[in-house]
Amino acid sequence: MTVLKKSIYYFQQEGKQNKENVLKIVIETAQQNQQIKKIIVFTSDGEIALKLKKQLPNHQIIAVTFPYMKQFKIKKDKDYYETIIPETSKKEVQNNLKKEGIILLQGVLPFEDIIIPYNSDTKIQTINYTLSLFGGGMKLCVEALIVATDSGAVEPGEEAIVMSADTAIIATGSRKEWLFHPVYGMQIKEILCKPINFNITKKSQ
Repeated sequence: MTVLKKSIYYFQQEGKQNKENVLKIVIETAQQNQQIKKIIVFTSDGEIALKLKKQLPNHQIIAVTFPYMKQFKIKKDKDYYETIIPETSKKEVQNNLKKEGIILLQGVLPFEDIIIPYNSDTKIQTINYTLSLFGGGMKLCVEALIVATDSGAVEPGEEAIVMSADTAIIATGSRKEWLFHPVYGMQIKEILCKPINFNITKKSQ
C-alpha cells in the first residue's frame, strides 16, 4: 500500500489576514503540481487573482465573486449600518482582471438560499452547516469550484487548486446538481491550508 506524506498548514484564526500566506502556499503547490493548470480564487476585490497571475503567468486564473452590486450591511454602532459593495462590481477592477486574462465569474452562489420569510431550504442549510465544520473558507472554496464548473471554466472531473482568504484545497470540478453523485461528484483530494479556530463562522458563546 502506497502512503503519501503531505503537509497541511493551519492558521490560528479565520479571516483575510491569512490571504498572503494562502497565496504563497497556492503558488508553491502549483509549481509542484505542473499537471494542474487552473487556479480558482474566491475574491471580493480581485487583488489575489492579479497577484497569482503575475507569479503564475502560464496558469489559468479564475476569479469567482459575489453577485454584481450585492450589498452587505456592516454594523458600525448601535443604530448605524454601513453598506459595502464588493470591489469586483467596479468596472475598473473588472477591466484590470480582463486585461490580465483572468476570468471573472459573478452570480448567485450555489448555496445561497432564496429569502422567503419564515422558510428555508433544508438541503441548502444542511450543506452549509456541514461545510462550516471545516470553516467558512471551505464553503467558499466548494462554491467557487461549482460556479467555475457550471460556467464551463473548469471541466467536470478536472483537478483545480481552489482558494479563499484562509483556506485552499485541491479538488475536482463538479456541477451543482452532481455534487454528491457517486461517480461524477466533487472530490476534495487535498486540504492545503485552513484555520483551526472559527472566530467568524462560529462566534464564541
